[in-house]
Amino acid sequence: MSIALALFNKILYNIKVIYNKNSTKEVTLMPQRRRKKPKSYNLAPIVATLNLFIALVVLSLIYAIYSFVKQENIYSSDNDTSHTELAETKPTPLEISKRNAETTAIPTVMDSTESKTVASGSEKDNFEESNDFFSNDLFIGDSIMTGFYLYGYLNKDNVFAKVGMTPGTVLNESVDGVTFNEKLNSLKPRNVYIMLGTNGLSYLTNDHMAEETVKLLEHLSSNYPDSKVYLLSIPPVTKVREQNHPQKMSDVNDYGDKLSELANEAEVKFLDIRALLKDKDGYMDEMFAEEDGLHFKPAAYTAVLDYIKNNL
Repeated sequence: MSIALALFNKILYNIKVIYNKNSTKEVTLMPQRRRKKPKSYNLAPIVATLNLFIALVVLSLIYAIYSFVKQENIYSSDNDTSHTELAETKPTPLEISKRNAETTAIPTVMDSTESKTVASGSEKDNFEESNDFFSNDLFIGDSIMTGFYLYGYLNKDNVFAKVGMTPGTVLNESVDGVTFNEKLNSLKPRNVYIMLGTNGLSYLTNDHMAEETVKLLEHLSSNYPDSKVYLLSIPPVTKVREQNHPQKMSDVNDYGDKLSELANEAEVKFLDIRALLKDKDGYMDEMFAEEDGLHFKPAAYTAVLDYIKNNL
């Protein structure tokens, strides 16, 4: 009996164990699958690089704007300064010649409203007298000749002069868009005064310039017979000029003598201004010469015009 009871208890125990196992399986939830953790990325270097790039772009834009504004201010300042200088200063033939840096230092022709010196009293009377006296005449030459116009002694229409002009180039030149022949045809000058050759002393022979002058005189005689031609000698230079530049008084005098001879052969009047402007040593007098020893002071222009008036 005890054995059976023990067996029965054993069976009950087993049944209980089985029941408890089944009950646990039914009640216990299925274990959840473990989720994978998302991968983590270290974004700090990327964010720092992006911020640095943005900062560089902003700084570049600021610098570009600053540079542009600064340049505009400088340009505006320069323009204001240049306009002020033009309004306050009047360039002389010598000053203009320095700006052009030509071998023979010849300035460009400028408008009379910009270049005339301010005159008063007797000077204005001299200007008006010269302008009236030579109102139907034409002066042909280089930088020295432009001074007649730049200083106001002659009207613009009465001067045909240009940078680098020589006896060999004048026939093919144009001034302010007007050619040599057009100028003569429009003005129909009563008298034509020619002073060319100072430039050529630096790089041309006197014989060559004399030959070109003959061609010029023949052209005028054939095409403009009603105009009376006067041939001027080229002016002297100062002693200092001779010492430091190609122009020599020996060449000035030799060329002047050649012009005198060919003027006589062509039956045109020769006006020798060398003696008029020389000092006791045979060079250009300092009272007539600009500091470069080549161009004229106003006194020289007055003296030459008076000489021309008295020798027509």
